Amino acid sequence: MPHSDGQVPVCDNEVVAALIENDLGQILTFKRTKHPSGRAPAGVGHRDQHGPWRDALGQEVYEETGLTVVTAQVVYVEWIPNRCRRHLGPLGAGHTWTVFRCRCAGTENIDPSEGVDPQWLYPAEFARLARSTVDYGQGRISEQGWREDPGLEPVWAFLLSGPGVDGWRMLHLADEERQLMLHLAKGGQPTIAV
Repeated sequence: MPHSDGQVPVCDNEVVAALIENDLGQILTFKRTKHPSGRAPAGVGHRDQHGPWRDALGQEVYEETGLTVVTAQVVYVEWIPNRCRRHLGPLGAGHTWTVFRCRCAGTENIDPSEGVDPQWLYPAEFARLARSTVDYGQGRISEQGWREDPGLEPVWAFLLSGPGVDGWRMLHLADEERQLMLHLAKGGQPTIAV
């Protein structure tokens, strides 16, 4: 992720992320155009020098979606040792993820350099996407199949299947499946199907 000067920045080890919900309880997602691949909630980025968490959230959501955050509630705060495209930060590989459930206003305008094929998905659809990611991680979906129809980005499958703030949890994966999602999020390769 080069800056405008062409330099790849150093990771700040902090990610702010949004689960943007509409009135039907659906969450805005897109198919990522950058590594790591997969379908992911829109409105995620490094905190950088955006200031307090809510300011960083507002800026990232607006940059990626064109929407303005109206309400936000923290649902996850967790350290995940996932890699990003930046140089390693002061804490090595990984990020403290601060995830908010949000309501937004405005007209959706997805930044095509971040994602394509925006879709509003119900939580049950996240479960189907996570199952596809598990199948990919276990070698039951080929690289080509994954590129054509990706599941949930592995770091999101790991994060949303863990215990959130006040016990909030969106997905349920078995412990070994959750560890496989972490393996993929850290840059590991899928297992080879037998």
